[in-house]
Amino acid sequence: MIMRGGVFVANKSYVIMVFRSRQHALNFLDIMKENNIRGALIPTPKELSLGCGFSIKFENGFLNEVRSLNGKYDSHSNGMYSITVKNDVLNYVKIDD
Repeated sequence: MIMRGGVFVANKSYVIMVFRSRQHALNFLDIMKENNIRGALIPTPKELSLGCGFSIKFENGFLNEVRSLNGKYDSHSNGMYSITVKNDVLNYVKIDD
């Protein structure tokens, strides 16, 4: 378990999609919502230092659907990263351009 702001959080993994601009991130988040894909706008982790400073975080289970939407719409993303949180350490692996 990981302590975040006084709350224990289980070890987990998720995906983030990094964007070139805040507007591109907001537009793609709307597209995801229209397609019933849950996502959240988050600050881009400083370790990645890419794009505008905003990313969309979503569950691994939505990866194929997000890839499909990314191919259908010009999202202007700087790529997707698999994020794994284990023992209070974040591990970033680029999975798509």
